[in-house]
Amino acid sequence: MAATWKVHIDLSALLALPQQLQADAEAALRGALHDVAQGAMAAWKDAVWKAKLWQGIKQPYVESIHWRFTGDLSAEVWTDYDQALLVETGRPQRDLKLMLNTSARVRVNSKGGRYLIIPFRHNMAALEAAGAYAEAKQLKASTVISKGWRPSGTGAYDVKTHKPMLVPSSTYAWGGSMKSDNPQLNRLYRFNTSAGAGKRSDYLTFRTMVEGSPKWLVPAQPGLYLAKKVADDLQGSADAMFAAAIAGSQQS
Repeated sequence: MAATWKVHIDLSALLALPQQLQADAEAALRGALHDVAQGAMAAWKDAVWKAKLWQGIKQPYVESIHWRFTGDLSAEVWTDYDQALLVETGRPQRDLKLMLNTSARVRVNSKGGRYLIIPFRHNMAALEAAGAYAEAKQLKASTVISKGWRPSGTGAYDVKTHKPMLVPSSTYAWGGSMKSDNPQLNRLYRFNTSAGAGKRSDYLTFRTMVEGSPKWLVPAQPGLYLAKKVADDLQGSADAMFAAAIAGSQQS
């Protein structure tokens, strides 16, 4: 179960008023608390949208942020998104080569080292931004000429057939590839993926992840502390709203 990340607001201690004023003050404070909690939720979501995060994290993080009353005069804005803690407090360096331990598609080279061939798709907008689309779309298309199966390099056996595990495999007829000083685009291939009368191309590069390589390390990332910043920024305006609510209840 994912941990819950919260911004908690508790106004119970503010209600030190004469008995006859408490009911009006409590109603006013609860209304102000409603507005503050909703505002905090909106500010937190906005902070996530504006943060430099991968869309695959940003979208579910935003959708997971909610608020709720937790008492007569307390509320919390919360998320139970499983990546929130890493976004807020940071994440250590990650070695992507650990997937060699778990992927059934792993292969083994002549020296017994494990490796994976990983495709990366590049969309038209990214190619245009890099000034490479005009060249890329002129490449002679590569095609998949057949699909089949090959033994998994894990050495695992299928529990049903009791034979070596098989994984999908493709055979390619390679067209032209692009040479580029940009390492992300070097050796880029164009694949014709048109269907019917439409014309469409996919652009891919293929990179090899090899066991023991010093590469494929994702650097440690510092925490963004988005929720803390929202709570800190909210403090002054929230206090003013609560004070105004109490003052208004005493005047009515």
